[in-house]
Amino acid sequence: MRTWIPALIASLALTACGPKSSEATSEPAAAEEAAETPDHSPEEDLRSHMRAHFIRATDARDALVRANLEASKAHLAWVAEHEPFGWMAEDPGNFVAQMQHQAKEATAAEDFTAVGAHIGRLGAVCGDCHQAMEIDPTLWSPDVDVDASHMDEHWFAVVRMWQGLVRYDDKAWAEGAGILNQEPKLHQRDGGELPTAAQAMARQLHEVGARAANVEGQQARGEVYGRILGLCGACHELTGGGPKGD
Repeated sequence: MRTWIPALIASLALTACGPKSSEATSEPAAAEEAAETPDHSPEEDLRSHMRAHFIRATDARDALVRANLEASKAHLAWVAEHEPFGWMAEDPGNFVAQMQHQAKEATAAEDFTAVGAHIGRLGAVCGDCHQAMEIDPTLWSPDVDVDASHMDEHWFAVVRMWQGLVRYDDKAWAEGAGILNQEPKLHQRDGGELPTAAQAMARQLHEVGARAANVEGQQARGEVYGRILGLCGACHELTGGGPKGD
């Protein structure tokens, strides 16, 4: 796996916190701690609160892709139960309620497909909220290594499509979908062939990716993205693959 992959898992963070404001961070634990124990201005507290939500949702995504279903659901339980802060508590547009509903439903789901679907819908709601509230989150984006493996390319696609959902960003969505719009490589990292079931899932993933570039609308994109996450998790459970993480 290329060196940018673990750095991405550790560093990807939401930097916007409210209308027309942003602040970079690469310390998820510190951001979450700040959200739990605010001790500065309301605007800074809200930044930390939103970063903490984004970090948990992203961690849920990453855990699912790594085939760790229970860890993914644990992160989503936090999202479902965490009290909203500042203007989020007023919930203009009912976005927080929708987000927490998807997170709560995911905690009761029993397979990768169902949990992935709820994460995709949650991400779509995040994008809808940012669009409605005129929030422009700035997300760190890696470049694809020209020598990246096929699986590394898949991971980059998952990240860019997630950014497309959360930022309401057509360019990011199209870039991620375009990476999946290619012929699957049906072999393991060591050169051996994938199990038959994994080959079928790899083909499905690329078929979904081929359609994804032409999908418009947050709700439809959320459904497509959820399907991609579910396939990734199920395939990695079978093969023992996927990006490494805690």
